[in-house]
Amino acid sequence: SNWGRNDNYFDFSLGSGMSESSGEFTFPQTGIYKVTAFYGGYKSSGNSAYSGVQIRVSSDSGSSYSNVAASYQSIIAGPTNPHFSGVTDAIVDVTNASTFRVKLLIDRNAETVFFGATTKNMTGITFIRLGDT
Repeated sequence: SNWGRNDNYFDFSLGSGMSESSGEFTFPQTGIYKVTAFYGGYKSSGNSAYSGVQIRVSSDSGSSYSNVAASYQSIIAGPTNPHFSGVTDAIVDVTNASTFRVKLLIDRNAETVFFGATTKNMTGITFIRLGDT
């Protein structure tokens, strides 16, 4: 929830850009896309933990999703509020722009706070269209 574009970041979209509704992203046209998800934050309480992000893709208008990429890391107990970050990416062949969807799953097993800001990219997702399908 609460997705927004970086206020200080240029929107390099040529033509229509990605659309988002309730955490589901839709593509403006068919093509081969590089999808990159990145995150950062800190563990606010608890013992050792993990955090991660998954990129999930649907080709049936969101009825079912497949996990196409994931990044996880351990967060050890010890220092107060240890920080973490991660990135993962996938190449997605969008053969039908009206039925393909992407969403992220943030996964963790402890109380964590994910960074976010409107003035810089801290946790988010980028889409780059590489070419035709």
